[in-house]
Order: sequence, then structure tokens, then C-alpha cells
Amino acid sequence: MQSVGSVEGYVTNIRKRSLMNKNIAQLHRTTKQRTVNMPPSPSSSSTYFPPLDKCLVGDDRLISWKTAYRALCDPEVAAENTALEAFLTDPESTHFLSNALEPFLQRGAKTKGDFETKTAPIHVSQSANGDYNLEELKNDALWLAEKANVEELLALRVCILEWQQRAEDGLLATTTGIGGTAAGGTTDLGASTLGASTWSLAATVNGAASPAMDFGKEEIRRQRQLQVYLDEKTYILRICVDLVSRLAVDDANSQTGRTWIDELAGKVAGGMQCSPKTDATGHETFLASCIDILDKAIQKLGDSSKWPEAFKSDERKQTIFATATFTDITSALRLLLTALHVSQSIQGPNVLLAWFKLMDKVNFFQDLGPSSALSDASTIQCLASIVSATILRVPEVLNRIQESALPLLDGSGVAYPRLEGGVYFQNDACVRELNLVFYAAAEANTLVASPALYAWSILTSSIRDVAKLMQQMREQARVGEDEDGSEDGSPGLTRRRSARRESTRDEMSVFEKQYMQLQDFELEGEAREDPPAFFARASVDRMCVFAVVAQLSSALATVFALEVEAATTFIGRSALFELIREGIPMVSYGEEVVDAVLAILSPDAHGRANEFDSRLANRFLSASPDNDNDVFRRMVLEQALARYPFEISPLLRLLTALSSAPSARAAGPTDLVQMLETLQTLTVMVPNSFRDYMLNHEDENMNNIVLTDTLPLFISRQAVSFYGVSGSARKALTMDNGETERSSNVLAISSGTAGIVVKESRPMVFRLEHPHSGLEYLGLLLSTILPNAELYVASSDHVRLDRSTAADILTLIVSLLKSSSLQHQGAEEARFVLGRLGYALHDEQDIISIISDILEMELLAHLDQSIADGSLDLLVACAEFFDTLTGISSERVWSTLARSSLLGLTGGANALAAVVGGTEVQIGRYRFLGACVSMYANLIDDAISGLVKRRAKVNKSTNRFDSPMSSQDNTPERTMSSVLSAFQTVMVDAWQSLAEWRFALRNEKAKVSALITKAFDRLLKSACGVVNNGKEGISALLLPAAKISMDAIAPIDRSGQALKTFTQVFMAGANVEETALTTQERKAAVEAVNAAARFLTTLIKTRRMDDEESKSAYSLALQLLKLMPTIATLLATDHAYKLSLATLLTEIVQSANSAHSETDQPSILGSLSAEAAKSFLSVISQLDRPLRDLETESSIWNFLSSIMHSKQQWFAIYILTGSIPKNRLNQEPKSGKNGGKSLLAYALDQLSNITTLPPERAMNMLKFVASAQQAWVWATHEVRSHSRFLKSVLHWLNSLQPPSRAPNLAEEMLLASEHQMAAYLCDILALNLHAALETGRRGDNATLLKLLVPKLTFLRDHAVNVDAYNRSLHRNLADNFTRKFPGCNVDEFRRTPSNPAPFGRQFFYDLELANRVLGHEMAWHGAGLSIRNQGFAEEFARANVNLSLVHAQKELLTGWRLLATTLSECVDEDESLQTELAKTTERCLRANAEANLEIPGMDEVVMLRIDMTFVILSKLVAINVGGKEMKNILPAIWNLVRVCPVDYDVATAAEDLRYYRTLLQVLYLALQPHVHSEPAKATANGTRTAIAADETHLEFLDPTVATILVEIVARTIAPGFRALCGNLHTSIALAQPADFALLTAILRSLLAVSGVQAVSPQISDIIASASLVRGALSLYSWADRLAKHMDDRNPVYGEVAMNFLLTLSSVPSVAEQMAAVDGVLVQLSSANVSSYFLKPNGKDPFDEPRRMFSIWTQGFLPLCLNLLDAVGPAIAADISAFLNGFPEQLKRAETALENRAATPRNPHAGAVTLGLVSEAHSLCLIALILASDVSRGAADGINAADVPKLNFDYEKVKEDVASLVRQKTSLACRIVPVGVMEERWRESGVAGYDSLLMSKVVSEVVELMRCFGEEAPST
Repeated sequence: MQSVGSVEGYVTNIRKRSLMNKNIAQLHRTTKQRTVNMPPSPSSSSTYFPPLDKCLVGDDRLISWKTAYRALCDPEVAAENTALEAFLTDPESTHFLSNALEPFLQRGAKTKGDFETKTAPIHVSQSANGDYNLEELKNDALWLAEKANVEELLALRVCILEWQQRAEDGLLATTTGIGGTAAGGTTDLGASTLGASTWSLAATVNGAASPAMDFGKEEIRRQRQLQVYLDEKTYILRICVDLVSRLAVDDANSQTGRTWIDELAGKVAGGMQCSPKTDATGHETFLASCIDILDKAIQKLGDSSKWPEAFKSDERKQTIFATATFTDITSALRLLLTALHVSQSIQGPNVLLAWFKLMDKVNFFQDLGPSSALSDASTIQCLASIVSATILRVPEVLNRIQESALPLLDGSGVAYPRLEGGVYFQNDACVRELNLVFYAAAEANTLVASPALYAWSILTSSIRDVAKLMQQMREQARVGEDEDGSEDGSPGLTRRRSARRESTRDEMSVFEKQYMQLQDFELEGEAREDPPAFFARASVDRMCVFAVVAQLSSALATVFALEVEAATTFIGRSALFELIREGIPMVSYGEEVVDAVLAILSPDAHGRANEFDSRLANRFLSASPDNDNDVFRRMVLEQALARYPFEISPLLRLLTALSSAPSARAAGPTDLVQMLETLQTLTVMVPNSFRDYMLNHEDENMNNIVLTDTLPLFISRQAVSFYGVSGSARKALTMDNGETERSSNVLAISSGTAGIVVKESRPMVFRLEHPHSGLEYLGLLLSTILPNAELYVASSDHVRLDRSTAADILTLIVSLLKSSSLQHQGAEEARFVLGRLGYALHDEQDIISIISDILEMELLAHLDQSIADGSLDLLVACAEFFDTLTGISSERVWSTLARSSLLGLTGGANALAAVVGGTEVQIGRYRFLGACVSMYANLIDDAISGLVKRRAKVNKSTNRFDSPMSSQDNTPERTMSSVLSAFQTVMVDAWQSLAEWRFALRNEKAKVSALITKAFDRLLKSACGVVNNGKEGISALLLPAAKISMDAIAPIDRSGQALKTFTQVFMAGANVEETALTTQERKAAVEAVNAAARFLTTLIKTRRMDDEESKSAYSLALQLLKLMPTIATLLATDHAYKLSLATLLTEIVQSANSAHSETDQPSILGSLSAEAAKSFLSVISQLDRPLRDLETESSIWNFLSSIMHSKQQWFAIYILTGSIPKNRLNQEPKSGKNGGKSLLAYALDQLSNITTLPPERAMNMLKFVASAQQAWVWATHEVRSHSRFLKSVLHWLNSLQPPSRAPNLAEEMLLASEHQMAAYLCDILALNLHAALETGRRGDNATLLKLLVPKLTFLRDHAVNVDAYNRSLHRNLADNFTRKFPGCNVDEFRRTPSNPAPFGRQFFYDLELANRVLGHEMAWHGAGLSIRNQGFAEEFARANVNLSLVHAQKELLTGWRLLATTLSECVDEDESLQTELAKTTERCLRANAEANLEIPGMDEVVMLRIDMTFVILSKLVAINVGGKEMKNILPAIWNLVRVCPVDYDVATAAEDLRYYRTLLQVLYLALQPHVHSEPAKATANGTRTAIAADETHLEFLDPTVATILVEIVARTIAPGFRALCGNLHTSIALAQPADFALLTAILRSLLAVSGVQAVSPQISDIIASASLVRGALSLYSWADRLAKHMDDRNPVYGEVAMNFLLTLSSVPSVAEQMAAVDGVLVQLSSANVSSYFLKPNGKDPFDEPRRMFSIWTQGFLPLCLNLLDAVGPAIAADISAFLNGFPEQLKRAETALENRAATPRNPHAGAVTLGLVSEAHSLCLIALILASDVSRGAADGINAADVPKLNFDYEKVKEDVASLVRQKTSLACRIVPVGVMEERWRESGVAGYDSLLMSKVVSEVVELMRCFGEEAPST
């Protein structure tokens, strides 16, 4: 204990403290009574308790306070959750939070009225299809309100929450195979340092087993409601504490990063009067309220008669009530501690007495131990202990004491007035009571109270010191007066002085009186004689207060480790910090003090950066003359420095803890590095024989010395072995190692160095003034641990550095590197530290090589099983060093690992496995594994980040004087690949072994698991998530390592063995609801599950990319389906799992539904029991309500969409109907939980308000509805029958706007979402229309068409456009990127299907990967915010957003194509629809004409549009739709054909012609409206009007159309036919018969256009100049040889040639040319293929090759007719001769229609075909024409004798034909179809005939009979 010093010294100390606190403002105290306000009345828009009907139907699910708390545990995510924000900022919620200590009102008449209003039938009623029982809920609410004495509305809300939670709880109760948690211990203060726990509450009992979840039982239901009620109350308080704590430690001056959570915290704290703005009185009132609540809670725990009636009935209810009460006590203690931190004033006596009387009553919770209601008492003990010390306000009270004492000690006699009832230490009664409480605690050895006892000893010692000084002053004054009186002989003066002395004796100072109060007569012994000394000895010596402080600090860090709770840790540690700081002058420097300081300053969690850590370290390091912290630093840090390096470990650990303190300068070395670089002293132990010193300034008696010779700090190995250890040898060896001058100051201390003797007994200890670099010394010292070290520490026995100290040195180095990395140019600063550490080493060594050798030394020791003490700690420190080094000088890490035995790359055993398996597995702690896993993850990150950087060629000149750290040569990719592969193999083995290893700490396994799977996932996405360009691709380095993990976990040829670990991770995650888990352990388990799920998702996606590997994805999916009970449990356990697991389930379902399934797809519900399946379906149907996180909800909708496309019928039926299929079959829709609204109905309801939905949410809902309709007809009926859905979405659709010319990023993202939504909507509408067409209910479409057609404006005008592609953006990006990064292009960052991303900044290019790979370049980030200065990162983002819109436009085009083609099936039902579709086709054609085919993917778009045009136009033409819109199509399509870059002439492959062929097909269709249009005539004014068909007129052809017709012949038909003929000589695939037929059809349609005669001369000239007739004849002549290349050997080219000739002959001038010039008949008859007609009996329709009959009937005969028509009688002789040249054919035709019986030789005898009738018709017509010409020979200018008679008996044929129609029945029996078309006609019915085929035959017969001037006989 420090003794009381002189008056002058104490006054000086008081003045210093007063000077430091002179600027502290006095708190203004006002009397302000805290009142609890009534909660605001609930409104219809309340998110706290929405309208009851919406709650019960599921539209608005209630958010429980527990759910809100869990969401707030991740503040970053919570800040983005709008649903959570709306709930917590609701006035009702804010009210409850502001009154969290007593949040609920008691029931009364008003509350009963509010309840009746809320549940009135006008507001809510029982739904017939609802899965709720309204009366049951109301009765339960009234029961709860009565038994718990709370307001009825609150009870109703609790009952609804319990009802909402039934699905999750039912699932948890029914799933099996979940259980077991990792072993782990707790930090129970009472059970360890503070003694054994003995106190057990009488109210708590052992828990009973969980009852079955039969929610129909009232007992089960109401017990659950009680639990929910307690949870609501508990979590309100917990949220309140977190918010108030957040505000308490918030930087009020910083406005960056503030969210609505910060604003809410300010509101809540202000409402509670616990904010920094609250005055002292308000704080006092609030503190009193907290203490009162604690008192009541403790009383309840001790007396169950005070419990609410509901919790008295059985033991289980008593247990849950006691558990909730203990939780509330913990929260209240946290709140009390936070309030004390916020308040800067000293509390009044009432608060102090209330608190310490309470603590005295419960013995400071010392005896509180574990029970069924409280698993760990250490948290309550810890908080109570800290509060007890903090509430005494040691710093503030000391300041006030000194300020009050200063005037008295100065002699001014003026003291601060004594305010009764003010601060507690000025209240005598309070001080006396507190003294007695502390005395009792000291006597009882109450360890929990030891910090408070220590604080009390500090305060009382200050009072004692002042009192003693005041007493000395009075005694000195009395002595002085006596001396003055003896010199003065005046009797009067003597009497006056005597009177003053009497007055002085009677008037004691305040402090003296107060000290007398402390010496209470109830105290005994030393406690009465010297209370401060008694309390100090009791707390420090007996209770080991510093050890308790260390444990308290560690307990805080363990329990409150989450970010949301870290404020409590900081506040508690800050209080302990102040306690030790104020008491440090009372104690001497020692191990206990250092340990306590280290515990306070050490980081909260290993490896996790926390801003609060740096605050305390900074407070410790900050020192100034006016700052009392200087005392703390002087008494601890400087004492540790003064003992360095004699006692080095405390300094190393202290510096490590302080390394987190921010540096005063952002640039340059950190403050700690500078401190170590400028150390001034060394404390060393010298050998017993050391005599080389002399005393200095002996007169001062200070043991000053001066060295008379050099004192070595290190000596060489060779010198020791040669000279021994004699003193002379030591002198000789000091500088005999060739060391340079730069390192001499750490090798030896030069002669003449001054110092002092610290320890006089031998061996002596000197502290010498020796400026040097501590970093150099530590580097040199660390090197001495190596067995082959060149140097020893210069000690008497030359013992090498022990491993524990070496580990401490390495830990400090790691901390210095981390803190240096935070500086400006952090990597350079870290390298500077490494350089300084190795500065004194040999030139060929640096600190990294030394640490590498140490690592290898220890690894080999483990391999040899020769492990020394501290070896594991040293290994962990080495691993952490290289882990940190990865971010500073990764190349050294790669090279070190390549040479190390850690991974076994040198040919030996795997040392990592040896260390883990041989040591860590045995002790259950895995620090080395954790460090190696972290190193592995960082190496993967480094490999990724260097994929481009390491390719760069850097020419850097070096010289031999450069530091080893300046060498940054790139590691060869081969080396990196080997290291990565080896590390990956080890990590896969470790992952597979995790399931078998025992872990002593709960969360260590979860952390290791999460680290490994995150690294696996990152590696897989980087290697396979972007396009791989082979060995030269940027991701080629990563592929071997990625393949190792894929082959191990999802092998192609067998089942994976790693799922056991996944199973255990998932099972551990299912136990996060355990009350014994801390929030940190819970978070670790959640993170492990999510990381594992994300990796499995990526793995399945990657395997599915390749068809060969997709089988392994299928196998993996089947294995994961076996884990469905666990996955289902996880989904029911915590909201945090939903996103990752829903995404995983989507991939499982899609993979299980793959083509590899040889049997039916296994059901996703197959491994669940019936009850579990029902509950699981209910859980899924809740989506992400009530939190409604957008990303999570989207993932669930995607999962549901995948269910629709899979074979999960049972699941799908539930989603669509809301009922279990069995229940529907049994007509029990309300059975169980399955009578609620279906998800389809919910989606339709939500989409009915589509304009108010976020685009992402609406998009996923529309996708789900579309998927449902594709899979199930029921869905279509639901969609169609919904009252508002179609109207709403169509109104929204018609309101959409196209992209502007230059939209910004936000506009493009919105447009992308809207276009995708419109695409899904098109699918929905198309499927609706198609369903009606399929079922024959076309009438159902009438209503839909009435709604739809007027809303097609946007689709018609803009849906076909894919014009958002920013060509300049992408071209410039590609060019500039390649220029900046040679050897790399933007395509290497394109995402693959294994790594998809939604629309937005990450969509197409993997921006996250690119940022890692290219982030080292300034050009990537850019130099400013302007467009010109933006970097590639922003360009990538802009490109991604732009491609999102382009993709959405493509999707909309696809959807519109489906809808438009479906609508085309209904064109005959709505005339306005015909116009819309006609305009759509024109838009498609014009869009294709404007398309830039250089744009990627545009070829697919133009093909899509032209296909769409073809389908629609074919439907319109089929029903002869005319009008202006149809005629406008011809110019559009011709323009497209005209500019098409591909035609028959330039095509080189069959694929090239697909688009061109479709164009020609559309051109053919576009001609049809002009063929079918009414002719027009010219009028006087130049207009054209339609006239009757029989009116004689001059047909008028539109000039534009005329021009197009001529151009078609000139630019398409003529060159196309020539090109096709030429292609036959190169590739028959480029000249298919269909191509000739298409050109023929176009020409035929063109020649059929009304008024085409006006351009016949031009057409004739074109045909003549192109020699088309000759080409056709040549094609015909080659037909027999071309037939050999056809599969059926049919002369199809002869047929197409004849059809083309026939079409050409329809032009009179061309026909004349054929007859006069080309000799067409002669060439035809002489062609080889025509020889078929010369064979016996010719060729009929049934003879092979069958196309010959077609050539005859549809070629030769019509051609003869056309020639006769065009040339006239002049060609009659040629025609007759031509036909007579085929006598067998004419002879067969004469008898073809005879009614003969079939025979085996002629099975088709008597058969009638349409071709035979047509043949007869043509031949009869030719015969009649020839006969007519002969009869009029002279008149026609011919010689009748020159015309040979046609050898065809047409009269006989006439009779045969006449007999055909006498009886339709007979004719029907004889008709035989030939070909597929005639088969189809026979199956088609026509009014009045048996078939369409028969009607065509009859029509042909009728026309034939008319040739003879006769009508067919009627039947």
C-alpha cells in the first residue's frame, strides 16, 4: 500500500487532477419524474399489429420481437430490411422499446374494449377455407390476459404469434435425426475463480420432456402461448439494451454510415432518459428504475407466490418463467451498466444504497449456480460485479474529493458546500451503509464483489489521505500559534489566541468526520483502524482482484462477442480499465496487474477487427503532461520496458495487445513501431564473473555504473566452442563475427555505457542506457532458437530462446504487421517492419527465412514425435505469421510452402496432418488447423488476385545492396499450382475428418468448417464460374485444385464420402435454439451451415454445366435428398438459413429431375413423415414473411418454380391448391394446417397490385405463375378466374415505356426488370389462351381477348425491339481493357451457368472476381467520379447493367413471340386483333432491317423475329386477312430480302440459308394479300376504286408494288434459280428441292397479283435475259442423275423443274419464247427422265417413282395447255406430236377411270385418285382444243393435215367420268388417297361430302364435264 506523503506532494497531485478536469461542465439537475405513457392507439396501417383479418389470412404475418432481435444480430443486413424497419419504427414498437423494463400494461376496462373492437365481426370473421379458429384464438387471448394480467390485445397478438409458429414447431417436433451438440464448457465465475456455486432458487425445478405438438390440445397450446409471451417480453428488453448500448458507444461526431437503426436507438434512449442528452436527474431516475426492476425480479425468483397465476400450475411453466426472469435480469444488468456509462455524473445516495442493499441481499450473486432455469451463472455474476464497481464512480468521486480538498489544503479555507442528498459520498449515512456492505462482503470472501471492494478502497484511501493531511495541518497550526503566543507578552492577545485554539480543536474538517464514519464501531480489527488498507488487502491479497478483473474481461468477450453486443463488452472493459487506472498507484507492477491489463486490452475475438479494441488501446497509450493516463502508462508500459529484455514476455504480450491502437499519423510507421525503433535502455543479467564496470556518482547513492569494457548481448557458436565461456573469451568474441556497424548496437553494449544496478546480488542485473532498435534485437533474438543458429544469447549458460517466448515474439510481429498494414501504403510499412526485424541478421538471411526454418524445425519434430514444451504454440504463431504474410509478401509464402514439409511437397510425410492428428485431435483444440485453414483461404485469394498481375512483365533492376524484402519476383505458376493442389488435398481430407474429430469448444468446429467451405466455394466460382479459355485462360491456374474438391465431394464414377461432415454441420446448425449457446456460438453455427449450403449449390451447378459430369450432380442431389429432415429442420429453426437453403434446394430439385434418372424422380418429401411433410409445406408457403427480405423471398420463389417443372406432384399440388392431395381427395380441405390460401392465390393477390410491388419481387412471382401454368392446367383456371389479376397486370403492361436513347444505370436496371416481368406475363397470357384452344373452350378466350387486345400497344410497338445494346460502351471497354491488360480480355470474366447473377451490376461479367483480379491497378478503380475518370470497374458495371436490359429485351421478344403466335390462333375471333398482329409483323421486319448483325447475339434475335413473323403471317393469310396493314408488309419484307447479306449465291453452308429461306417464305406470304385483293380501277382524279368482278375494266397496279414485283424477279427469283442450279454441282445441301419450290411459289404468287399484266413485259425480259427457261430445262435433264442422291431415288428435281417451267409459261410472252426459241417440248421429250413414260402401261399414281405421274399431270399437261393458250393453233401440231410421243401413257389414261375389279397383278384397278381425274380433265381439254384448232385450221392460219391426231379417246373417258358421279357412295368407295396431303384431306370432313378429298374429286369431275358442255349428273 502507498503511504500518505507530505502535504505539499499531495496538494501538487490534487492540482494536477483539478487542472485536467477544469473544463468538465457541471450537470444541471432538474426534478423531472419519469412517467410511463400509454401506448399509442393501433392504426389500420400499424406494422406492429396490422388488421386482424390480414394477419389471419397470411397477407401480413406478425413480426415477433424474437424474430426482430435475430434480424438485428446482423446490423448490415437489418439496415436494408424495410419490413424490419417499418416494424421497429412503428410508434407502438417504439413505445414498447422505450418502456422495455415494464413494457406491458395490465388489463382493464379500456383494454377489454380495444380487444372487442379489434375482434369485432366487422373487422374479422371466420373464413371457411382458413386454417385458423377465430373463437379459439379469442378465448386463448382472454385466458392469457387474465392469467398473466396483461392487456387483451397483447395477449391476442401473442396467441396469433403462437399460431403462426405452429408449422415451424411442428416440423421441429416431427423431424428425426437431429440432435447432439459439440462438447464445450462455460465460463462460470462462481464455479471457477469465484468459488463453487451453491445457491439454487426454490422456484426452479427440473425440466420435463417436450410434449407432442398436438395443437388441438388446450394444454399444449396454452403452454406455448406462455412461452411466446415470455419471449416477447424478454426480447423487447434485449433489443432495447442493444439499441441503447449502440448509442452509448456511438461516435456522436461521425455522421457516416448512420442508418435508421441509429435513429431508432436515439429515440429509444431518449424515451428511456438514458441518452447522452439526458440530464443528471433523468439518469438518476432511470438507474433507480433499473435497480427496482432487478429487485422485483429477484424477489419473484425467491418467492413463487408473486408469480403470475399462469406459471404456478406445473413445474415446466415454473422453469420457463424462471429462465425468462434470469434472462431479463441479465438484460437489465446490461442496461444498468450502459446507463452508468452514458451518465457522467456521480449518483446520489438513494441509488447507491438501493443497489448495494440488493447486492448484499443476494451476496453479489456469488452463490448463484447452474440450474434447470439457468445453465450459466457467470454472465449475471460478471455484470453485477462490474456494475458494482462502476456505480461507485471512482474517477469522478476522486476528482470531486480533490476539488473539495484543494481549497482547504491551499489554506484558503473555502470548501465546496456540503449538499445533503446530493452525491453519495457526501452523505454520511450512505457512506456508513456502503462501508458495512463492503465489510460484510470482505469478511465473506465474496469474490464477485472484489472489484467493488477494490474501488471502495481507492475512494476511502483518498478520504483517509485528505483527512490525515487536514489533521496534520490543524496540529501544525496549533503548534504555530503556541509558539507565537510565547513571544507576545500581551495578555489580551494571549486570551484571543487561546480562544481560537479551542475553536479549532472542536471544528474537524468534512473529510476527517467522513473518515470517522468509515471507522465504524461495528468493524473489527484492521477494518476499524485503517478501513482503506483492510479493503485493499482483502480485495488484492485475499480475493485476487486482478485475476477476477481478467476473468471478467474474458467473460465479457466470450458472452458478448457479436457486433450487436460488442458495445456491452467495450463498456464493461472500459469500466474495468478505469478501475485499474485509478488504483494503479496503490499497487506495484506485477504479473497479476499485467495479466489484468492484458485481458482488458486484448481483442474481443481472435482474428476479428473491432473498433472498440483500438479505443481502449489508444486510451492507454495516449499520454500528455495533463493527462492522468500517463500514470497508467508509466506504471505498466514503462515498467515493462524498464525490465526489457530481462523480463521480455510481459512486454511482448502488452505490445501485442496495444498494437490495435490507431497511429497518430496515417502515413509512416505506427507509433508502436517507432517506439520499438527508439528504445533507450536494456536490462540484462551479467555473469557471476562479470567485473567490467565501475561505480559512478557514488555520492548520490543511486548504484550508478559505467561499463569499462564491451558487454556482449550475443556471442557466436564458433567462439563458444573454441574459447569456452571464460570472461576473456567473451571479450574477444564480442565483435569477431564480421558484423557490420549497423548491427553492432544489438550485438553488444559498448564500453562507457552508463546505467544502474537493479539487482546487486549475483548474478547482477544492470539497466543500461543503450539506444537501439527493439525490432532488430527481437529479430536477432528469434534467430537463436534454431539449432544451427550462429549466435547465442550472452547468458551464463547459453540456453537457446525458449519456445513460449519465441511464440510471443512471433505473435507481436504478426500484430505489428497487421497494424502497419492499416497505414497509408500499408504493405510498404509492413515490409519496413520485416526489414527492420532482419536488419541485424546475416546478409543471406532475413526474418522470413528465419521463421521458415523455425516452422520447419517444429514440423519435423512433430513428424519425429519429439515434441518439446511450447512447440504447438510456436507452430500456431508461425502459421499465423505466414497467414498474415500472405497479404504482404505472398510470393515468399508460396516459395516457403513449396519447400516446407507442411504439405509434404518435398517428398516426405504431410506434417500438417501429423500435427493435427497427433496433437490437436488429442486435446480437442485446433488452433494450428484454424491458422492453416486461414492461410489456405488467403492463398486462394492471393492466387485469384494475382491471375493477371503475375502475368505482367516487370523489368526492375536490382543490386546486391537491396533489402531481401524488396525482392518480389513472381512465383512460377507451376509452383503455385502444386502448392494449391497439395493444400486443397489436405483441406479436403481435413473437411472429411471434421465429422470424426472431437472439439472442446462449441464454435471452433463451426468456424473451421465455414472457413474451409467458403474457400472451396470461392475457388470453385473463380475456376469454373467464368469462361475458361483453356491453358491460357486466367482461371487455368485454379482448375486442378478446384477439380480435387469436386472429385472428392461429387465424384463422377462413385458416391462422395464427404457428406457425413455436411450432415454434422447441418445438424449442429439445427441446435442453434439451445439456450446454452452464446450468441457468438449461434452465429458461428449459422455461418457454417450457410457456407456449406452455398458451396454445395455452386458444386451442383458446376457439375451440371458439363453433360459428362452432370451425372455426378444427379448423384449428389440424391444423397442430399436423404438430408431433407435436417434441411427441413434448419428452415424451421432460423430465418438466417432460408436464403442459402432455398437456393440449394432449387439446385437439388433441378439436378434430381435431370435426364440421368432411370426411374421416377425421388420425392423431396419422401424422407419426411406425413406430419413433417405437412409442416414443411406450411413453412415453405410462408415464403419469407414476415421479414420479407427481397433476396430470400426471390430464392424461395425460384425454388417453387423449380418444383413446378419437376416431378414433385405432391408438393406442386399443395403449392397450387393450399391443401394436401389426400385431403382434397377425401374432401377435407380444412384438415390439419392445409386449408389456407395457396401460394398461387397469394401470388395472384400480390400481383393484382403489381404497380406497388418491388420489381424483383413481382418478377419472381410472375415467373412462378408462368411455371405453374406450364406444368398444371389447374393453375390456368386459377389465373383466369382471379377477379383482379388480369386487369391489373394488363393495365400495368400497357403503361410501360420503352428505353430512352441514353438511360442512366438506375433507369436501365428498372427497365430490365420491367421487360423481364412483361416477358413472364406474355408467357402467362399465352398459356391461358393455349389452354382454352387445347380444351376446345374457345369461348373462354373471348373475355380475355376483350381485355387483352386493347392493351397490346406496348408489346406491338416495342416488344420486338432489342436495341438497348450500347455498342460504343462494349467496344471501347473491350479495346481499352485489352490495351491495358495485354493477354487478357473481357470475355474471360463472362459468367458461366455455375455462377449466375441477377440483373444489375454483376449480371454478365463477374465484377466481384474482376475486382479481386484487377484491383491492384489504379485504372481499375479510376481517378474520380466523372465519367471520363471512371475506372474499368464502373465500366464493367455499366456493361453489366446494359446487358441486363438487352437480355430482358430478348426475353420479352421470346415471350411476345409465344403470345403473338398463340393470338394468331384466335385471329378469326377478333378483327381488331388481326390489325394488331399485322402491325406486329411489320414491326418485326423493320426491326430486322435496322438490326446490326455485328452485335453479339443479334443473329438469334433476327431469326426469332422472322420466325415469329412467318407464323403470324401464315395464320393471317390462311383466313384471307386483307387491308392496308397486310399490304404494308410486302415493302417491309422486300426491303429485308433485298439487303440480306446471305442468299443462295453466297451461302457456303446449309445453316447460312436458314434465315434467308424464312425471309423468302415470309415474302411468299406477303404477296398473298395482293393476290386476294380486289382489283382497282383508275378514276378521273387519279384515285382507285374497287369495282365488281364481272365489270369490264382496266386493272391498276400500285407503282410501288409494281416496282417490287419486278425487283423480286430480277434480284431474287432469277439469280436465285441460277444460283441453286449452280449449287447442285458443289453441294446438294445448298440447293434443296424445297428451295426451288419456294422460288416457284413466289413467282407463281407474283404472277397472280391483280394487275401484274402491267409489268409482264419487264418480267418477260428479265426471264429471257436470265435464261431461266434454259436453266429449268437443264435441271430437268439432270433430274435422273440427281435422283441417285435422293433417299427414295425419286426424280424430285425433275418435278420442281417442271413446276418452274409451268409457272414461267403462265406469262404469255415467255410461253411464246418457249415454243419459238427454246424448243421446250423437244427437250422435255428427249430428257432421260421422260423415258419412264415410254415403259409399258406408262406411269400411274401408284407406280414408282411416283413423282413421274406428278410430272405428267402437274407438269407436262398444264404446260401444254399454257402453250396452247399463249401461242394458239400454231403450236397445235407440236403439242399433239409431243403427247403422242408417250403412247403408253395415253393408253393408260384412257382406261384409268374404268370401274374394274382389283387383281393381284393390278391391286389398284378401279381406284380413283384426284391425280387420275385431273389427268383426264387436262387430256380431254387438250384433245378438245386440238380438235377445235383442226376444225378451224384455215381460219387460224394452220394446215389441218399437219396436226396429227391425238391418240386419246376422250369420249370414252367422258363416259367413264360421267359414271363416277352418278352415285356418291360408289365414288367414295373407289377414291384412294395418294400422299400425305390426300390422306389428311380424306380425314377432313366437308359439308355434303364424305371428305375434303371427295369434294375435290367431284369438283374436278364437274369441271371436266363442263368441258364437254354438260353438267355432271345430280345425285
